[in-house]
Amino acid sequence: MICSSDRLYDEHAEDVARALKGAGARRVLLAGAPRDAYREAGVDSFVHRGCDAVALLTDLVDVILTDPPTTATDSTQGETV
Repeated sequence: MICSSDRLYDEHAEDVARALKGAGARRVLLAGAPRDAYREAGVDSFVHRGCDAVALLTDLVDVILTDPPTTATDSTQGETV
């Protein structure tokens, strides 16, 4: 979830969204109005007044239940990290 002021969004939201996706985030949400540039940078959903909160939350639950995160194994120590 990216949440900040419009000024900081203008400066950083696209880079932050790309970084989150690059780090393996399965969903990136932004608190604010949708913009094409944010979608292109990797934002999946927007949380704002008037959004379909039920659909948004249903999607998040579906991600949690049907798309579990993968775990990495540290091959040097055989531990799951």
